[in-house]
Amino acid sequence: MTLMFLQHQNVRIVAVSRSSRIDAQTPTTGLTDAQVLLTGAQGLVPDQAAPYAVKLQWRLVGKEWKLAKLEWE
Repeated sequence: MTLMFLQHQNVRIVAVSRSSRIDAQTPTTGLTDAQVLLTGAQGLVPDQAAPYAVKLQWRLVGKEWKLAKLEWE
């Protein structure tokens, strides 16, 4: 993913699908699984596209959800 940002002037992230839920055992923890597509281009037309599976973990702090962990494959 880092290489895509270094190689291309324009990088876009498109969420293809996502699923979010509250952890049943820890109600102050939220989990999101997403499939994202990174596209990179030097101009307007994408030169390259790469799919990634992304897992996010959220923590409820006061009344706001804050990102606690991010993993991608």
